Amino acid sequence: MDAWSTAMDVAPGTDLTKDARYLPVARANGVARLLGLGLNTISLVSPRRAAALVNDLVWCRPRRPPRKPDDAAALAQAERIDVVAGEQVLRAYAWGRGPTVVLVHGWGGSASQMSRMAVQLAARGLRVVAYDAPAHGDSSVKLTDFPTMTSALQRVVERVGGVQAVVAHSAGCVALLRAMRSGLRLQRVVLVSAFAQLALPLASLGFALGLSPRLQAHHIASLRQRFGSDFLETYSPEELVRDLATGGLIVHDNGDREFGVANALRIASQWPGAELFLTDGLGHYRILKDESVARRIGDSLAGLPAHP
Repeated sequence: MDAWSTAMDVAPGTDLTKDARYLPVARANGVARLLGLGLNTISLVSPRRAAALVNDLVWCRPRRPPRKPDDAAALAQAERIDVVAGEQVLRAYAWGRGPTVVLVHGWGGSASQMSRMAVQLAARGLRVVAYDAPAHGDSSVKLTDFPTMTSALQRVVERVGGVQAVVAHSAGCVALLRAMRSGLRLQRVVLVSAFAQLALPLASLGFALGLSPRLQAHHIASLRQRFGSDFLETYSPEELVRDLATGGLIVHDNGDREFGVANALRIASQWPGAELFLTDGLGHYRILKDESVARRIGDSLAGLPAHP
């Protein structure tokens, strides 16, 4: 059976099948396939060791793209904040004054990726905080996972204080929703370019590397053993938004090639308190820098109280 599923009775337009072929590592193509070949070979001798290497070399090791000049300029306008999270210090940035909103980047992202949105939201009378999650941006550690990213968000919220809303992108939506399930109280939530099922990027990983079904199964089993037998379900946004009382906004591009719009439709179907805002031509990443998206998010956050 596949690592993930698409129910037969889902609404039209919510089939995730075509999304299973995406993961940024796939862009390395030949290099990724060579790595996958080596992992498949090791799995013939030691499936447990091969599964651990999938984590250490790819799944838990995000890419760190270089910072773009326009993002650096936006960061230069911010106040620096240090956030202690376990044994490391996370780098955070704050813009503006007003009700506090935290921005959470996705897998392989950084605070700089969210900085242009931060500047635009700060101009709407908000205090906006963005940060580098563990193993992202300027963070010193190399490996991370979703529970660690969730804990990092909780530390940022505690350090900043008075947080009224969170805007999260892609995999950052998992950290946000898990933190809410663990007691984080917010007035508003915004999910941008979220995937519906955590098993989807796992399946994408297997496709990108050309992992054997046997190794994929061992990798998933290792994750369930480490994080709980229901790990895939309890870290999937479409499950995490069920019975979510907090109101919010789902933002997604119709042409998102990483996680198609079907993901947004599935999440929206499970979250009655959310509005759906679909864009065209912005893809998975440009959506973070678009002024019309920032305006729509700003409208969604309008009226937040200055203090909780």
